[in-house]
Amino acid sequence: MAKVRFKKPNTFKKNNKETLLQALIKKFTNINSLYLLGTMLLVLIIYSFSLFRPWQPFDEKIIYAETLLPIPTRLDEIFEDIHTFVVNCHTESMNSTFSNHMTIRSVPLAWSIFVFISYFFKTSPFLYHSFLLVIHLINTVLVWFILKKISQVFKYLHNNEQNHLVYTVISLFTLLWALHSANTEAVLLATNWNGILTFTFCFAFLLYEISRILENNFKNSKLRIFIISCLFLLQMSFAEHGYSFPLIILFVIFAFMLRQSNKFKYSLLTSLKLSSPYFIGLILFLLTSFLQADSPMASLFSNKETLDNHIKESSFYIFLERNLWLTPQIFFHFIKLLVFPKTLSAYQSNHVHLANSIFEPYSIFCTLFYLIFILLPLTLFILVKNQNVKFICILFYAFLFSLIPYLQIITPTYCLIADRYCYFPSFLLLFLIYISLCTFSNWKRPSAVISILLCLLFLMTVRTLVRIQDWSNAYTFYDSAIKIEKDPLYKGKKLTVLGDVFGSQKMMGKMEEYYQEAIKELQKAIKQLRILRKRNPVQPVTLKLYGLDYDTQLLKAAFGIAIIRSDNYQVPPKDILAFFEKYIKNDLDLLSCNQLLYYAKLLLSDGQIEKAKSVLEYGFKKFPYYMDLMHALADFYLDYEKNQEKAFELLQYSYKYFPNKGITLYKLLRYYEIKNDLINQAKFSYLLGLRDHYAKGYQKAAQIYLDLNNLPEAHKTLKKLVRLNANDPLSLLLMSRYLDVSGKRSKILEILNAAYLADKALGTNKDIRVTKGILTSLINVNTHLKDFSSVRKYLNELEGIKDLTQIEKKQILNIKQQLLQAGI
Repeated sequence: MAKVRFKKPNTFKKNNKETLLQALIKKFTNINSLYLLGTMLLVLIIYSFSLFRPWQPFDEKIIYAETLLPIPTRLDEIFEDIHTFVVNCHTESMNSTFSNHMTIRSVPLAWSIFVFISYFFKTSPFLYHSFLLVIHLINTVLVWFILKKISQVFKYLHNNEQNHLVYTVISLFTLLWALHSANTEAVLLATNWNGILTFTFCFAFLLYEISRILENNFKNSKLRIFIISCLFLLQMSFAEHGYSFPLIILFVIFAFMLRQSNKFKYSLLTSLKLSSPYFIGLILFLLTSFLQADSPMASLFSNKETLDNHIKESSFYIFLERNLWLTPQIFFHFIKLLVFPKTLSAYQSNHVHLANSIFEPYSIFCTLFYLIFILLPLTLFILVKNQNVKFICILFYAFLFSLIPYLQIITPTYCLIADRYCYFPSFLLLFLIYISLCTFSNWKRPSAVISILLCLLFLMTVRTLVRIQDWSNAYTFYDSAIKIEKDPLYKGKKLTVLGDVFGSQKMMGKMEEYYQEAIKELQKAIKQLRILRKRNPVQPVTLKLYGLDYDTQLLKAAFGIAIIRSDNYQVPPKDILAFFEKYIKNDLDLLSCNQLLYYAKLLLSDGQIEKAKSVLEYGFKKFPYYMDLMHALADFYLDYEKNQEKAFELLQYSYKYFPNKGITLYKLLRYYEIKNDLINQAKFSYLLGLRDHYAKGYQKAAQIYLDLNNLPEAHKTLKKLVRLNANDPLSLLLMSRYLDVSGKRSKILEILNAAYLADKALGTNKDIRVTKGILTSLINVNTHLKDFSSVRKYLNELEGIKDLTQIEKKQILNIKQQLLQAGI
């Protein structure tokens, strides 16, 4: 009898699935993941209140108004926009409320990514704000893991041991950074996405290096050097603020190496070797930047301090005074902002307290404070034998290096300080505190540590929520800045901006109210500044160079009043000029770039042509990268001197640096129209269409290309035109003309009929020239098709149009004669 074999059920796949599921559940329910997810969830909840707010006119206008770059309308436009507008694109960074300095920046990689993102996000504030929050959450995860790795280095976490105390402290420190009130601007300001993305690289690099320290992996292969150098070069291409990061990495690695080996020379050499890829990446960035005449780094030094004729001191003295007088005061303000972020504003520069003289007690205190911060760690490192103290002293410099890009050390920049500048330094400060806690506390009083951290976190979270509320709309944003402002000059400026906001919203009553309040504050500022100038007749050179001395601030107050009166109350230019010139005192060195432009326009309005020319030429010499001054001077040469070549030279210069600006393209088009250069007229008309989604630009370009029989360019332009507005009568007329010239005549009548109906639909708003063109084309096509009833219909309509030219009347007569000869 044969044995009956029962087939064993195949349970391998089922068991394997169960094992995998169990593993995933175990992974996401272990203590490590729970604390991390809880940390992320709290950050997400707090910042979720900011996701649905509208755009802020402050900086975010460059996105929704497309003032920096156009938003591609189709996928194939992304690369065309990048090639056309991004590669040589520069932006002016300036705000005369902060200082008279202007810097020019170019980060083509970041802007290329921005163009790509903008295609998908369009002008949705929710998507942009969510994007920034996602980056911030990624950074939060990286910070959490950095602190975890530090805990493992100090052996507070052993393998998978569930240590609730350590994970609680890690999460609280991470939350203190992620919800730090001074960092709110960095996360909320949509235009700052590349700034915090730059620091994503920094956090990732730091996590990588600490992980290697934990594993005692000190190998430096050629592959590692190549990859890290390239990645750091990539990071620098997003934003140049990370240039001090190689020094931070060097000192972090050196501190941990010295702690482990207790051998100074070996630790230093090993640290230099391990951090060398970051320095190589930085050197490559500097080389590629300085080798390009239009690079951001080369132009960073273009704003010559000594151009001001009233500054007699040497460049060395100016550098020394800035670093030993101004930098310490900014540094002290940074420390206050990091430790006690009470006064938060998009105008943080206005809140930096600056002494009125070199040897004022406050400036001496700040300089001593700054020097102590620099020298004390070095002194302790040399004198104290305790290895833990040496370890912390080295790490202290990593924190100091994070502030270097923002302290005006290398070169002046327009902004003294901003809330968003605290994003990375705040982490390194907490990083230093956490390591100090791990080094010295031994977790003897965990409840006290956790209690303190919880209290700090509560206070920080409340302040952050208040700051998020400040950003909820344009009114609360500027109103919060006005409420904390004590200086009448800066208060008047902010009241003016808020008045402008109400004006843009057609709330004329509110606009008038804020303008009047602004004038009162600015007049109050003039009185105060005159008194202060008498008390302190001699001020530091640095204040004069930054436009923060009393004479320049008096001029700023007068400028604010003049702008309101001329733009909103139609005060005659002659009266405005008389008022404004009292504060200029024939000293053009006092004026910022926008004040020079305004002064020149007042002079032109008053008929002082030669004086206006000298002001414009001086302004262009002092601020060679200020686009509006370039254009104003080019217009002067074109309109007043009829010197086309000098105007063209300036317009070419503008196009070299600002190909992304529609006004640059428009002025070049105007020049080529004067020169009757059809090829360049077509080129810049097309570029205007692409830059501003401007149908008339495309139409002009298509018309010229068809006149020149350049069918490939005409076809390319007409495709853009039809996508932009498929029912425009002129666009349809041009399309019919292209089909006729290219020999594709089968659809001409259909397109012309559509053009005819679209033109009719416009009623009294139609362009008669387009109407005549459509009717003439319909007559010709129907004549060819022998549809004479249609010919007579369109001919009668054409005859009914008023103000026909003699040529058009002759054409009608010829058509009638042809019909008669044909016996119709």
